[in-house]
Amino acid sequence: MMQSGDVYEGGYACYRHLDMDSVSMKKVYCPCGCIVDLDKSYFERRLILGKDLECVHCRNIRISREIDELNAHFDGTEADEDGLFPESF
Repeated sequence: MMQSGDVYEGGYACYRHLDMDSVSMKKVYCPCGCIVDLDKSYFERRLILGKDLECVHCRNIRISREIDELNAHFDGTEADEDGLFPESF
């Protein structure tokens, strides 16, 4: 059972559970510093799968970056190390 102040490590950040007397919700720190209110089952499932917990903003940035990387890969223009510009620039 998770207690207040439990620390979870995953990916690039450390998540500290903040007990706010809520039965079905958990509050965690996003790597960007935001406090995120997540459903308890979603929280536990992400931890079991070893995936990062993130706020909506960080999630959107990650998904956008992944889409750009996939588009670059399938269009035949590989991105540089930062993933920002194709090699042709």
